[in-house]
Amino acid sequence: MKVLNLAYLFIFNIKKFHLHVYTKKNYIFYMVFGFEIVFVLLVLYFLYSLILPGTTIEINPSNQAENIIYNFRYYNTTDTTYPENSRNLSIPFQT
Repeated sequence: MKVLNLAYLFIFNIKKFHLHVYTKKNYIFYMVFGFEIVFVLLVLYFLYSLILPGTTIEINPSNQAENIIYNFRYYNTTDTTYPENSRNLSIPFQT
């Protein structure tokens, strides 16, 4: 019955539950607040991981100087096939 009362207080009256556990000050007091701190830290970490973008950068070595120096190409806007056939970064320009 005592466990059901504590569960009821935890779900429906959290303030009274905390006061009840605080006045007892036994091992359950430290367990409850420890779990609450861990839960809050997990929620903060989850929010932190949602906000920060994640990316993977892949660096491949090249033996040709033109691939190192010129890693992008400009192409005419009217040419629609160039971006599909090019392996470089393609930037359209208008004349």
